[in-house]
Amino acid sequence: MTQYITRRILISIPLLFGISIITFVIINMAPGDPLTALLNPEDQLSISVRDVEELRRRLGLDRPGPVRYVIWLKEALTGNLGFSYQTKRPVIEMIVEKLPVTISLMGVALALAVSIGVVFGVLSALRQYSIVDYSLSVVSFFMISIPQFFFALSGMLIFAVWLGWLPVFGMWTAGRDPELGDVVRHAILPISALMLQDIAVYMRYTRASMLDTLSAEYVLTARAKGLSETLVLWKHVFRNALVPLVTVLGLSLPALIGGALIIETIFSWPGVGSLAYTSLLQRDYPVQMAVLLMGATAVLAANLLTDVAYAWVDPRVRHS
Repeated sequence: MTQYITRRILISIPLLFGISIITFVIINMAPGDPLTALLNPEDQLSISVRDVEELRRRLGLDRPGPVRYVIWLKEALTGNLGFSYQTKRPVIEMIVEKLPVTISLMGVALALAVSIGVVFGVLSALRQYSIVDYSLSVVSFFMISIPQFFFALSGMLIFAVWLGWLPVFGMWTAGRDPELGDVVRHAILPISALMLQDIAVYMRYTRASMLDTLSAEYVLTARAKGLSETLVLWKHVFRNALVPLVTVLGLSLPALIGGALIIETIFSWPGVGSLAYTSLLQRDYPVQMAVLLMGATAVLAANLLTDVAYAWVDPRVRHS
């Protein structure tokens, strides 16, 4: 297992290198100029061409693209991701400041989605072709078909505008000291928008996997030995039904990261997603590079954790 993990990490290094090149090229090909976003519109009329060129030189934007990428890569390998054009703060400091907020949002959404989805999936499989099964299937198909941003906007309209039950923007009420209850109220809508679609996905996969496992020969053998139905379901059926869910969980993590970026922007949640959106509007290249590289690293790490989890869930799987 140790050799397998080491080999996968070594394979991830050239992948990250290739992703960083593609990301750098796309960012620099995008329309717009960091200087345009950096300068005050009123100052652009009075500032001289020499001053603009001097500012461009100070930011390193006067150098060719390949030279700027090599300089960025050399600094990134030492842990220096540069400084923000707008705030003049270290990029790594800005991301570390926002990362716990995003992780808490994603972590709660993922935990609730897996827990609720698996419970409903097991219930649907055990009550196959019943009213409960049909009802859960209809609801799950509806939730799978609707994108996350639609749930977000619908939740804002219904629970914030029409009913006035929940706040819309931010992580806590402006002008008040952060309190746990206030943060929870602000987090309900973004977490719900993030997890509803995933609940449906986990429920459908759990139901299909449970039904497939229930008809397996070793389950019939366990029942023929006189084992209780509870023991058969939880020891022989449920654990083996979890194996396909490991793949679904690993594949859903990248989508969850992308969804968190959108949901944070909609709800003004002060996490990495809002930081990425702001840096995009301001043409803040160092912040954009750092956020995208962090996302790529998270995706590769999720794939590695998925493979490792297979060996833990399924004893037949061994990595050499």
